[in-house]
Amino acid sequence: MSAEFILSFKDTIWYTTNLKEIVRKITSLRTFSKSLQKKEFRLMGTEPRSPGDWNYDVRLFLEKERIFLEISAHPSSIENDLSAFFEWIRSHTEIAIDDEDGVSSNW
Repeated sequence: MSAEFILSFKDTIWYTTNLKEIVRKITSLRTFSKSLQKKEFRLMGTEPRSPGDWNYDVRLFLEKERIFLEISAHPSSIENDLSAFFEWIRSHTEIAIDDEDGVSSNW
C-alpha cells in the first residue's frame, strides 16, 4: 500500500516559473529512474531489490499548481533524495507537504 502526499506551493507563480529547474532537480537525484510524458517521474531506491518488487518506489506527478507524490517504499536512498529535494525547494519558496487527508506530514 502506498502513501500519498501533496506538495503545495504558497507561491504558485514560483512553481510554474521554475518548473524546468524542478524537473532538472528531480532527474539529477541518484534514485531517479524514469520519466513518463514529462509529468510523471519515478524514483527507485539504490538498495538491493527482491525479484518481483515494483520497478519504482516513488512516483511524482507534476500537476498544474502542485506536486502529487505516491510513495510505495522508502528505503534510505529514497528518504535521503526526497529530503534533499524538499530542502532545495524550501531554500527558494515556502511549501507544505500534506497527506491525502490534508494532515501536515513530517517531510
